[in-house]
Amino acid sequence: MLDGILQDRLETHGLGRVKSYKTVEEVVRASLAVQAQDQAMARYSFSLRTGLSEQDILEELHQGNILRTHLLRPTWHYIHKDDIRWLIALTGEKILSSSASIYRKVGLTQETCVASFAILKEILAHHSLTKKELMLALTEQNYHHQSRALTHLLMMAEAKGLICSGQPTAKGEHTYTLLDTVVPPLRDFNRQEAIKSLLFRFLKGHGPTSLKDMMRWVNLTKKELRLALSMLHAGSASYKGTELWFLKEESSPSKEKEKLTTLLPFFDEALLSYRDITFEKCSDFPDPLFLENGGGSIIVENKAVGLFKRRLSKAGLLTIEVHLAKSLSADTLVKVEGALQDFVDFLPAKTHTISYQ
Repeated sequence: MLDGILQDRLETHGLGRVKSYKTVEEVVRASLAVQAQDQAMARYSFSLRTGLSEQDILEELHQGNILRTHLLRPTWHYIHKDDIRWLIALTGEKILSSSASIYRKVGLTQETCVASFAILKEILAHHSLTKKELMLALTEQNYHHQSRALTHLLMMAEAKGLICSGQPTAKGEHTYTLLDTVVPPLRDFNRQEAIKSLLFRFLKGHGPTSLKDMMRWVNLTKKELRLALSMLHAGSASYKGTELWFLKEESSPSKEKEKLTTLLPFFDEALLSYRDITFEKCSDFPDPLFLENGGGSIIVENKAVGLFKRRLSKAGLLTIEVHLAKSLSADTLVKVEGALQDFVDFLPAKTHTISYQ
């Protein structure tokens, strides 16, 4: 049954040899939100679903339809500009209340925030700025907090719907701009309808999935999610005592499909979104050394057989560290090499080294 669950998920995620999407915009809309603190690996996740080159993906991300901001849990996400307002309205207040103790710890009082937000509105009214440029501009206006406080101030401004991502710099650096210059204000908002819409989009892009996974993905309560599930008339099935939910229209039996063989970034929605029921690991799977940016799992025919870590030097030299289970067959090792080559072909570095640990 696990294979059936994984095949259904791979289909909803658009992963397979035949690419399900033509653009990054289609991927983001289908997933609703794509985790994006590791931007380089997020671009590879987009390529796995579209077949696009990194340059094509960068060009589309720079067009302005896809924004990068903190919401849902919160953490960095790519989000379509048509969805950002209602998602902030749905999750922003919970983000602010859950982070209140951190704000106090770094010295962000109400007085400080009101004054700082006024300055942000003034200095971002004319052009986008990087975090470093914002720090300099705020310091000139008698803002004397450290970088950590600025990080939380900007996250607070995002949760309040004040700022979002602006046009990246020529070097690809993230910038901030006023949300009002990018997206018009939200006209109407019905919280329960918003939860229903979010859950519909989540199940369509991530199902079958558990209630625990839903609560990890977005900071909503179990009661709110259960009500939305009933409104959607969602279907469910049990696997090893865990109830998995899906849209009934998506619940037709899986046809025989090619199993997934790829390098899957740790922050990919197909890996990160599920805690308990996910890809089975080899019995001698290596210790999780690379739970960080640039790392991921090596998947061969829906089974996790190893880990990888991408390291790119300033000189452009690419090194991929590989940790594999020791019990792999020769056929599996050939498939691992093919997946590694697909990853190398996507990356911009012209020279590379694969280091088996």
